[in-house]
Formats: sequence, C-alpha cells, structure tokens
Amino acid sequence: MPKKVAILSSLFGDIGVGGAELALYNIALGLKNKYEVHVIASHESEIANPRIFSQGIKMHFLKSQGLHHSKYKLDFFWEAWRTLVAIKPDVCIIKTVIFAPLISLYVRLYGKKAICHLNHDKEVLPKKIDGYTTLLKAIFQRISLHSLKRLILIAQTDYQRDQLEKNFGIKSMVLRDGHVAPQYEVKKASPPLILWLANLRREKRVDLLLELVKKVKKVDCRFVVAGKSMDAGCLETLEQGLQELPNLSYLGAVPHDQALELVGKATALINVSDNEGFPLAFIEAWTWGTPTVALNFDPDDLITRYQLGFRSGTVENMARDLEGLLADEKLYRRLSENAKNYAQRCHSHERYLQELDRLIGV
Repeated sequence: MPKKVAILSSLFGDIGVGGAELALYNIALGLKNKYEVHVIASHESEIANPRIFSQGIKMHFLKSQGLHHSKYKLDFFWEAWRTLVAIKPDVCIIKTVIFAPLISLYVRLYGKKAICHLNHDKEVLPKKIDGYTTLLKAIFQRISLHSLKRLILIAQTDYQRDQLEKNFGIKSMVLRDGHVAPQYEVKKASPPLILWLANLRREKRVDLLLELVKKVKKVDCRFVVAGKSMDAGCLETLEQGLQELPNLSYLGAVPHDQALELVGKATALINVSDNEGFPLAFIEAWTWGTPTVALNFDPDDLITRYQLGFRSGTVENMARDLEGLLADEKLYRRLSENAKNYAQRCHSHERYLQELDRLIGV
C-alpha cells in the first residue's frame, strides 16, 4: 500500500489563495502518482481545476471557516485534528508555522512524520511585545517554534534558515519552491502590462502601488492588479485609485491558469510589500522570463545578484526603473533571459518534488 500523505491548509485550491496555498496545491498534484494524497482545508477553498478530484486526491473540506475569518481558530484546529486522526497519514505536510503544535502532537502520539515549510520571514523573527495581544502572539510563536523540533523543517531562503537558528536555536534546511516550466509561449502585451499579482492585504501596501502608478509618466503602459481582497480597507483604497487612474485595472481573484497567462504577458512583475517570505509570484515571473521590480524585498539578494530585475529602495526609484526597463529593449531582453535561465537552474518543479520525495521516504 502507498504511504498516506496529508496536506493541511487553511485554504486550498487555484483561485483566491496565496502563494503558500498554491504551492501546496502543486505539491498535491506532484505527489498523487506515488502516494495516497489527502488534503484537509476549510470549505471556503475554491478549486477550478478538476484534476484535483479526478486523479485520486482525497479532499476533506472542514465545516469551519478558514483561519483568516476565525479570531481564536479553535473550531478549525479541533475539526482538523479529528480529520487528521481519522485519516492517520504516514506523513503530514504544512506550509505555515501556526499548524506546528497540532502536527507535532499528532507526530508524537502516533509515531508519524511531518514536514513543515516556512512561509514568511516574520515566522523566524521575535515578536515585538507592546501590549496584551502581542504578548499572546509572542507566547504562541514560542510554542509553535518549539513544536517544530519534532518536524522536518524547510526554510525558503538562507536568511530564514540563519535567523531561525540565531533567534531560536532551531536548525532547518533550505529548499526553494519549484515551478512547472511553461508548456507554451505567451506574447508580451502591447502596450506593456505591469502586473501586481498578490492578495490584497495590509502588508502588501496598496497605497504605495497607487503612488507608483501616479509617478510612472514617461512611458505608455497599463497596470493590472490580480488578487483576492483579504484585509479590510485594502479594496476601498484600491477602488479610490481606480477612479483616479485610467491606466489601472483590477481583475479580482483569478484562476491559476489565468494568473500564469498574465505573468507571461506582463513586461514586469511589481512588489511593494513591507515584508514577504519567498513569493511564488516571483518564481512564476522568472520562469516566464518576466523581470521583477521590487521596492525593498529581494530574497537572499537574488534579484540583485542574478540581475533578475530591480530592487529600487524608493517609490521614485521604482518608477524610474520601470520607465528605464520599458524604454530600453536591450536591457529588457537581458533581464528577461537572466530570469528565465535562473528559474530553470534553481526552481525546477521536478527537482523540488524529488527532494520532497526523499524527505518523505527518510
């Protein structure tokens, strides 16, 4: 009998999810031919691709809402635990530290194995305590991180690995996410399309996006935003900008296939976030030869080191970098080719699955 692998995620699918959930979706599809794959997720998950159902993946939709709608999350954890015990998987896979205590308890009680992928830089940095709420978050962080010691722990970047060991004395290995190489070509849009591909959260800084759009004046281009509204106020801020900026449009949550087509058509992917982990959108963009122009975030200095785009530092510089990229065809071709070559070398989905398969079998 093949081993049972259970993937636990608040949301799951290929519509209206973040990079972590989409990565788990691709992992499920990648493992289904060798293992009995189960997925535990909230009923809010949206899945457009029938492959997930027609090719043997067993879905367990919980009655409770996803974690982003639950203040204390106890209903989700309790129902997830009951489902986990009923399935009794040989290996559990998670991509957020918040599930570590639950999975660690399962591993301890049933003698099984679990793999945890870190998902964000903030998971490896100590919480700042400035009140009762942040104190509770800091305590839960310590509990979650202590639970990781029973799990096989994967960091997205060297920075995450180093900070986790420095701040909490926990060791991990680095395994960068993979992405399936494009099976077809997409012609770049004309006029140039500048893409924001991320769910609308406060830390993604929609306000800075609008500031950037206003400052790009020397080239003819259009800005497209694709992503689900997640945090209060973000959509309202964007809608105000849509009224004022005729070259800005919003598509909402889009299926993954459509998102990839947008990435292929885009001249550049932009990022103005306060903090990140290792955005799957970066990897997707590089795979399709689309340079990344980021305000501050550059995981392990990869954008700078391999010339995959720009880390601009200020919104003013970001506008100038975009204008220069769109005006200089030779520069664009060089950065596009750099991105594609780097993705092929370092983010092969096949190589990623081979390493994950090795960890499952260890």
